[in-house]
Amino acid sequence: MSYGIYVKAADDVPKELLEEFHIPTKPIIYRGTEDEPNVTKHFVKTIVELGLRVEQMLKTNEPITMTDVEREIHLTCEECNSCRNKFSAQNYKVADHINLFGRFGQTLCNTCYLKLQIPSFWPCFFHNLSNYDAHFFVTELGYDAETISVIPNSEEKFISFSKYVSKTFTVRFIDTCRFMASKLSSLASNLLIPDFIRFRETMKVFNKEDMSLVTRKGVYPYEYTDS
Repeated sequence: MSYGIYVKAADDVPKELLEEFHIPTKPIIYRGTEDEPNVTKHFVKTIVELGLRVEQMLKTNEPITMTDVEREIHLTCEECNSCRNKFSAQNYKVADHINLFGRFGQTLCNTCYLKLQIPSFWPCFFHNLSNYDAHFFVTELGYDAETISVIPNSEEKFISFSKYVSKTFTVRFIDTCRFMASKLSSLASNLLIPDFIRFRETMKVFNKEDMSLVTRKGVYPYEYTDS
């Protein structure tokens, strides 16, 4: 057994910030070792550790920085970019910024600004999690005293479940098959166009010559295995 993890950060998150919090920018592949042959246990501990790092990174709050053009846009703005209501003495103008690196984001009214929240969870996506992958590692989630939250579909299948990594932050496991109910091979083939330009993140890791192999279903001897 083995697992692979790829942490996808927003394109505008500085690489230096990811490095500061030791958040990997390349795929993690683990196939087991003599010291830790239990791959599922290693996966859960790795995800929890990454979740703690993400939580700490999201607490970053750099002061706002604005260019002259951005300052002029903010000063001349007459309505909230979100609700489109006019500003007033009671519901005044606020300059929202991206806390991670201080860049000006948009001009909001105070009411909309106060509704913004720092995420309290980190999504972890699996395709066909409920029917397959969850069965391998869900029992390992209880290795510590932190809470596990489950949205069940039946006694054996889960719509979603979350692992608390701290008192206020969770890793939320989500089954993408519930949003895109097709085989992974079919979804990949739908995106196949010349030069694989729709696979931007994958192209950062693999050579163009290997993309035809990467974007197809792996070989598995189903006829020689049973349930």
